[in-house]
Amino acid sequence: MSKLSEKVLSLISDNKIEYNTIGNGNHTMSVEKIESEFGLLVAHELPNIEQYQYFYQNHNNNNTILCIKVSNDRLYATIGTMKDFEKRLLSLMDIG
Repeated sequence: MSKLSEKVLSLISDNKIEYNTIGNGNHTMSVEKIESEFGLLVAHELPNIEQYQYFYQNHNNNNTILCIKVSNDRLYATIGTMKDFEKRLLSLMDIG
């Protein structure tokens, strides 16, 4: 069973996700690597407006976060630090 949502999996081609790193350009990563190195931290799904957002934390470096957004059947992924996503994560986790 995949750690990635069905919504995300349905938009992946060639078993890879293209992602942006904050300040370091675009890269790709295989689904297998994402699933082995990251665990789901928090998910925010609004199916009525087709907006989905998933935050995954790296198992080896807790400061590394992968954010995957799905909007209008397009996938956007960004890797950054916990600080880069801090405000959004705190609001979603309802602890800020």
